[in-house]
Amino acid sequence: HTFQTLRENMPKALASIKIELIRKWEHRAWRFIDAYSDGLGAKDAVTQVKKFSSRRYTSHRRIPESMARAMDQ
Repeated sequence: HTFQTLRENMPKALASIKIELIRKWEHRAWRFIDAYSDGLGAKDAVTQVKKFSSRRYTSHRRIPESMARAMDQ
C-alpha cells in the first residue's frame, strides 16, 4: 500500500461507483457533521441521522414499487 498504488487505483474505484451513491453518502456525512456540531453525543447523533435515512412504510402487506424493482435486479 503506497501512495502511488492509491493514485493508480482511485480512478478505477470511483468509476465503479454510481455518482448517486457517492452523493447519498456525502449527504449522510453532512448530517453527522451537523448533529455533532449541535453538541449531540454519538447515540443521539445516530438517532438524528436515522430520522433522515430510515423509511417507514405504512403497510405491512406490501413494499413500494421502487424497492420491488431494486430487489428484482
